Amino acid sequence: LTLYGYNHKIKELLDTIIDRMVNIKMNAQLFENIKERVKRALQNFRRDVPYEMAQFGVTYLTAEHQWNNDELLSCIDGITMNNVESFIPRMLNRFYTDSLMYGNLTKHFYQPLFPSMWFNQRELILPEGCNYAYTMLNDAHKLHAIEIYLQCFQQTLENNVLLELFCHFVDEPCFDQLRTTEQLGYIVKADTHRSRGVQSFRIIVQSA
Repeated sequence: LTLYGYNHKIKELLDTIIDRMVNIKMNAQLFENIKERVKRALQNFRRDVPYEMAQFGVTYLTAEHQWNNDELLSCIDGITMNNVESFIPRMLNRFYTDSLMYGNLTKHFYQPLFPSMWFNQRELILPEGCNYAYTMLNDAHKLHAIEIYLQCFQQTLENNVLLELFCHFVDEPCFDQLRTTEQLGYIVKADTHRSRGVQSFRIIVQSA
């Protein structure tokens, strides 16, 4: 959620948006239409572009808490409009924002949380020297994709710069070797992956 506008009106705009979220009005037909679209999107996940599936797989495997699309799909049929209506106030009651605010703002615009109220998403630490393989099947494409994920270290200013420099040096040679010389795939890239305060180096190859 990103807000733009005159400083003295930003809070009023935010209040209006939050009010609409809290007091949302639902009808049965709209709920069923949205539910069907979400269900179809979950069902079509295994028809996505292969390298995007590979990226999701890495994110899912390294997250401390995350549900995959098959798990979400197994629950959606039993969800009713009443379930959603009762869930919204419970969700918003525990809702907080991790925000960067700048401009002509006063302290009464926000209320910092106590550290005990924070909920931090965490990344799993892979054992040193480990070697894991995870496979997902794609129902629509004959293409194949692979992502090699090398977990590095936590994000700091120095670590971020060092990893960016490393990627800058290896990106072009990696592309030339894997795509031009060996012709392993049409999509080849070597870059950083940052998630939940942890960063890694990855190589992605998708066949032509």
